[in-house]
Parts: sequence; C-alpha cells; structure tokens
Amino acid sequence: MKANHVLNHPADLRSYDIATQILKDLNLLTIRLLTNNPDKIEQVENAGVKVIERIPMIPIAWQKSYDPNRIGNEMDQYLKVKVEQMRHILNLPEALLR
Repeated sequence: MKANHVLNHPADLRSYDIATQILKDLNLLTIRLLTNNPDKIEQVENAGVKVIERIPMIPIAWQKSYDPNRIGNEMDQYLKVKVEQMRHILNLPEALLR
C-alpha cells in the first residue's frame, strides 16, 4: 500500500471485472458477498451485479473477548490500517483504538 502511494498509484489496484463477468455469465445478478471492503462492493455493483448482503470477515480472535496483549499482533495492525486508511467495514476491538 505505501509503495503504491509513493508511486502515485491508488492503494489497491485490484479490479473485479473478470469476477463480475463470470457472475453475469452464470446469470447471478444478485449476490451475498463475503468482504469488509466497500470498494469491492462498489465495483461489483457498478458492473451490474447487486450485492444484497455483505457478510463481514471477522477474525476468530476478535469474535469473543479480545486479548489486549495482542496489540502488537501483525494481523491486528494490518486490519487496523485497512479500517483507518482504506474505509474497510470492520469494528476494531477497543484495545486497538488507542
């Protein structure tokens, strides 16, 4: 992500054009989508496939009581950046908000 910014590229260059074409070819014009990424939802819908439900991807470690000793955990920090800088839809554990 940082390298993309240094090169004046968007943070995420992925495109979902092929995926949406496959869905259309299968006549799947409404879907439930497993994602935290609002850009993915927007791209899929702009291509003509309606997202009728977003199913969030919540780490197992976050689904129960969060262990604040995990604050240095790389995955936690990675997801925190996704939420704070890339609009991802995910409730951060309170310990990560500090």
